[in-house]
Amino acid sequence: MKQFFIFFVLLSTAIVAAQEWTTFNTGNSGLASNRVRSICVDGNNVVWFGTDKGLSGFNGTDWTNIVYEADKQQTLADNSINDISYELTGYGPELWIATDNGVSVMGCALDAISQATPYRNDNTGLVNNRVLAAAVDERHKKWFGTVNGISTFDGSEWASFTSETHLSNDYVLCIAPGDSGWIYAGTMGGGVSRIQDNGIDAITSASPYDYAWSGIMSDTVTAAYVLPSGYQWFGGPQGTAYHPERETKISWFIYQAQDGLVDNYVNAIAEDSNGVMWFATNGGVAKFTESAWSSITVASSANGLPSDTVLDVAVDKDGYIWFATDKGVACYRDSGSGVAGTVSRVDHYRLLQNYPNPFNASTIIPYDLQGPSEVRIDVYNARGQLIEILAEGSQSAGHHTAVWTGLAGSGEMVPSGIYFAVLQVKNVKGYFQDSIKLLYVK
Repeated sequence: MKQFFIFFVLLSTAIVAAQEWTTFNTGNSGLASNRVRSICVDGNNVVWFGTDKGLSGFNGTDWTNIVYEADKQQTLADNSINDISYELTGYGPELWIATDNGVSVMGCALDAISQATPYRNDNTGLVNNRVLAAAVDERHKKWFGTVNGISTFDGSEWASFTSETHLSNDYVLCIAPGDSGWIYAGTMGGGVSRIQDNGIDAITSASPYDYAWSGIMSDTVTAAYVLPSGYQWFGGPQGTAYHPERETKISWFIYQAQDGLVDNYVNAIAEDSNGVMWFATNGGVAKFTESAWSSITVASSANGLPSDTVLDVAVDKDGYIWFATDKGVACYRDSGSGVAGTVSRVDHYRLLQNYPNPFNASTIIPYDLQGPSEVRIDVYNARGQLIEILAEGSQSAGHHTAVWTGLAGSGEMVPSGIYFAVLQVKNVKGYFQDSIKLLYVK
């Protein structure tokens, strides 16, 4: 029987006061269509909307539209846009646009927008022209998820990956690059294909996150989001899953409607500048902060949200949350999000990497506790011998730190070498353990 943790959290049905809403549709703006599938914020804080009738951009004052025109060579590949990804290159800022008939790349600057150059499988190595997802990784490699596998483009060469090589399923719905070359591709029927690209000899490892071997509740994964820590969120028809690990079978946290998620069908996930998680679903918007859920729907937002079918969510540089729906877009801000002040969110247990590392005087070891717990932090040498106990006892939820000065429990300085810090947490929800490597240099 599959094992995983389910954390039951407080459900709050009301959104706090101090809300701000702005709604855009074809009747009051330059939006190309009311059916908006994708939102992307570029480096200049211009918000781009991928619709079923072309691309629209909004800089806070003016609108612009880019559409496919059959009689022009350099144009949008197709007006039916599925995803948009932003990249800052040596040539300037660019958008990569996934459509139903290929990929377009378009230069975008505050004072000028270049024509879009289309890439299709007749002039590139794109594995299929129906492209559902576009992403740019930390090495500036482009990743395109299609209905027939993944294609990559590093600026000069194309490569493709299918179920015959590294993918759990060829029908790729979303792509989220992580750190250290990790790529997470959500598929239809194959869960998540987790692959690693070291930038030298392409894919070096691949493994699936599926219903049988992980905490994902469905093998169809429509949304993937990777936090700066490398931890992942996934969404699909049966809720959302949080995975603060890379080990497939451990530390899965599952959230469904019974836990406070507004609707089980999750289309997109984003994090704002305060660490608040936002979920676009088929039944409205869900907000997750400090282990508490709240929801936004058409009924609760006083005509702010144009539709409960929310297809994408993005956060701009001013802290505003943008929602794409099948009836237009909405821009939202409340007292619980934005750039004015910060909120510390801890929704997991984890031991963070120490700093500095290596060290020769002292090092700080950060760790997070989702709830009140009995905590112990030990330091072991490479032979597994206990060297020192850094913390022991009851601690409150939140962010904590421990300090190690290189002293053993006897008061003597330890020799240079590799050591391990081990965090153990016990509370009413169970037991958690995590470890990191420390390098002490005299």
